[in-house]
Amino acid sequence: MLANANVIKAINSAIDRDMIVNSAYQGHAVKTLTPFNPKWSAVEGLDTSSYIVNAEEIENLLSSAGLNEKNALGYRVSGNTAVNLKLVVNASNNFKKETANIIASQLSQIGLNVEVLTLDFNSYINALNNGQYDLYIGEIRLSDDQSLMPFFEKEGATVAYGIDQENNPIIQAYTQFFAGSMNVTDFMAQFNASMPFIPVCYRYGLIAYTRELNKELLSTQNDNFYNIEKWSFQ
Repeated sequence: MLANANVIKAINSAIDRDMIVNSAYQGHAVKTLTPFNPKWSAVEGLDTSSYIVNAEEIENLLSSAGLNEKNALGYRVSGNTAVNLKLVVNASNNFKKETANIIASQLSQIGLNVEVLTLDFNSYINALNNGQYDLYIGEIRLSDDQSLMPFFEKEGATVAYGIDQENNPIIQAYTQFFAGSMNVTDFMAQFNASMPFIPVCYRYGLIAYTRELNKELLSTQNDNFYNIEKWSFQ
């Protein structure tokens, strides 16, 4: 079912990123509708108004995927079988656990029943490796050039979970974009057409420190410990 791009588009539109940022991440994140950091110059000013559709269009997307019928509980059925999606999340991260619960609640509002499976890290990785999931909460830190190849390569950080490696047009499109032969607007049009994964937010880096430090702590977007060699205790 999730191989259908219309279902993924409906899920993407049903996710309230503001709630996730403000509740799950307690304001320590910034929402995004693209796979890139929204502060990246290439996407600043990009018109994303068409990336999210309204409730009526969500209904049309799900109906076009054959999910126009609901059971007595209000959940969608495929044929005679109730749709039950498994969403796996790593138990060691409270931000991600809360995100998973929020997403499950939001998807229930469009008739998709989601079971959140909170797993220890080893079980989480095993579930991903064995395909024992429909959705999963993941996180990756992109390099300064915002390369998405860790999503698309088997040897990448995400091991390309759930992303087809064979003749995938979005990978070809990204290769063109990265090479400078496609602009970001055209790339995002293709990204949204296939939706290989759903971008949600970028979280901020945090520093916890003792008042006994007598030097000003300086940090950058990519390095929370920028001037650590100057730190000292009173």
